[in-house]
Amino acid sequence: MVRICYITGKKRVVGSCISRKGQSKKSGGIGTHVTKK
Repeated sequence: MVRICYITGKKRVVGSCISRKGQSKKSGGIGTHVTKK
């Protein structure tokens, strides 16, 4: 299995990247919200 694509130069992605927005409750915020899965 090749780790980098010869054409685009992109690397393999393992699992899903979840983008979160907001400040965590632990650090005094309102909590984090999922913006993109």
